[in-house]
Amino acid sequence: MKRKNIIIGTSLSVILFLLSSSLITAYLFQQERLSLHKSFNNFTTVLIDNFNINEKIADSVSIRYLRMKNQHIPLPSSHYDSHYHLYGVNTDHNTCNSSILGTFESISPPNEQQVKLATSIDYIFERYKFDDPYSQRRHYFYSINDDFFYSKEKLPLNQYKYNPDVFHANVFFGEMPDYIDRKFISDTTKKGTTSTEFYKDAVTKKCTYSVISYVYDLSKPNSAKVVGALTYDYNIDDLRAILTRTLKDNKSKYISAKLTSSDTKRSVFFVGNQDYSFKIGSFPLSKKYTVHASISLRHFILEKTKQYILINALSSILIGIITYIFMNNNTNENMCDSLTSVYNRKLLRHIKLNKDHEKTIAVFDCNKFKKINDTYGHDMGDKALIFISETLKKNTRKNSDYIIRLGGDEFCIIFNKLALPIAEKIMQRINRTLATFSEDFILSVSYGVTLSQASEDINDAIHRADKQLYTQKQARSR
Repeated sequence: MKRKNIIIGTSLSVILFLLSSSLITAYLFQQERLSLHKSFNNFTTVLIDNFNINEKIADSVSIRYLRMKNQHIPLPSSHYDSHYHLYGVNTDHNTCNSSILGTFESISPPNEQQVKLATSIDYIFERYKFDDPYSQRRHYFYSINDDFFYSKEKLPLNQYKYNPDVFHANVFFGEMPDYIDRKFISDTTKKGTTSTEFYKDAVTKKCTYSVISYVYDLSKPNSAKVVGALTYDYNIDDLRAILTRTLKDNKSKYISAKLTSSDTKRSVFFVGNQDYSFKIGSFPLSKKYTVHASISLRHFILEKTKQYILINALSSILIGIITYIFMNNNTNENMCDSLTSVYNRKLLRHIKLNKDHEKTIAVFDCNKFKKINDTYGHDMGDKALIFISETLKKNTRKNSDYIIRLGGDEFCIIFNKLALPIAEKIMQRINRTLATFSEDFILSVSYGVTLSQASEDINDAIHRADKQLYTQKQARSR
């Protein structure tokens, strides 16, 4: 019976563990997807905010350039590099020109309009300070005429060489809406060209794309003319770093994120290296680029739910133990005699006899029990039965032997692995103890003891012992 209860308790623990683990995992996984969706929204918001800052700076440069349009300014001295065939200002660590703050590179000596654009860029960046991560980017200006390049940060020629053949105008200057139209369009997907395709950056040697904002010549009364592109770059490390800052903890072990170009359909992963089965979402950055994010259920379980599963396993085991104890107690209550607290005959249905585990069965009943009831009352009879059961408990092994009240004053002891002669001696010792119950009468039992046979029914063995009991009673009555 205990084995059956153990099986039931264990099975219930396993079922509860699997069911609750599945529910807990599903809940945590869905909550994580929602949290990640919010994080990626924040991530794209950061990138779009950076673009909007760049738009404001480009607009401010346009206005500053307009104000300087008719002013005369001195030209900085430039250096011609015969190796690279470029004119430059601040292209060498050993020389420094303070009239402009960054690095100027051109295929011809700098002219006044080019220098005005460069100093306009310096003016805006010096006057206004910008927060991270925008301030951490390198900022460049490319002329629409392919005639010069300007870096806000100093960039020596041995690190970067301007090549108009590579950075042709159509790389940076695609769809260019009217100045006023672009300013009034808030949706980045409708602003025209806002970024380049992926390319290998000459400085970092990493896969990169550039974000583009246009600088206009506002001196034209009818329509503003684009004079160049104010740009900054993102490589995969930059994107990963920005995303990591938006996440509450390290989640890169079970998510993937890629940037996909709508023009070329090319995708570049900046977190992970493959798409997972469960999508977090798609997040448009511009007309060209969309961020696609996904999550791996398997890696999420391994990384995030181990502690929950462990707690759940311990809880399930505890529930199984409680279930076993409850069922065992409930079973004992159903099979327990209320008066004597020993088993009743319902236990017999759960006892199996086999040849490997021999049992010795003793069956006995109280001599002249009816006379005790009639003479001294049923209360005395009940006390006698309780005394008998307590005596049996003291003379049997708790963990291996069974004491059963078959009914009335008839009892049965099932001894596990006990020789027949020893069982006989135990019954004699029990009788001697019973005789001490009362000074008014002698309490004694008649018994029969037998050894179980291989694979027989327990009731057959009891019946055989009962015959011996009857024989002993007959002998007493003579």
